[in-house]
Amino acid sequence: HQVKQDIQSELDYIKGLHDQDSQARAPPVQPINEEERLKILEGLKAQWEAVNTQYQGLTHITILESEGLRYRKEKYEAELSLLERDIERLSKNHIMVDLSC
Repeated sequence: HQVKQDIQSELDYIKGLHDQDSQARAPPVQPINEEERLKILEGLKAQWEAVNTQYQGLTHITILESEGLRYRKEKYEAELSLLERDIERLSKNHIMVDLSC
């Protein structure tokens, strides 16, 4: 009977060490404050508007004659795509921030 108790206490000890190790490896995160989330979201939307305005100026040119114009159009499209993705992510209510960075 004593052997079973010793084995069980040993298993509990090992499980405790494993749990501590798992917690130590997990990155520290915390929820973002609602006011900060809204402020960031507002800034992203303003940035999207600015980039979209520049992009719209290029879309009226039917033939992009130079490499520079083509490059700028592609750059604006990529920026808009990233901003839209970030806006979508920040539009969710529960946002967790990784504090390990």
